[in-house]
Amino acid sequence: MYQCENRLIQKQYIRSIITICRYDYPEKWPTLLDDISNALQSGNEKGILTGSTALFCLAKKYEYELEEARQPMLNFMAQITDTLGQIAEQ
Repeated sequence: MYQCENRLIQKQYIRSIITICRYDYPEKWPTLLDDISNALQSGNEKGILTGSTALFCLAKKYEYELEEARQPMLNFMAQITDTLGQIAEQ
């Protein structure tokens, strides 16, 4: 996604990832959390952008869920809070 310069196509990528997260996570995409974490910790702009975008897409999956159903997202956010803080400090 980060290789694409066209904003309209980037938006379509984001919509696609949101849809895939809604229907495939966690059963068909069990590595998503590791993929996001690795991208955020990559240390390069494109990796951080990709990880941030994927995190946004995953958050959209849980946007309207009840609190109990949001627990996996809350647990993941607790795990990556330090990483996000380090990115913000840069």
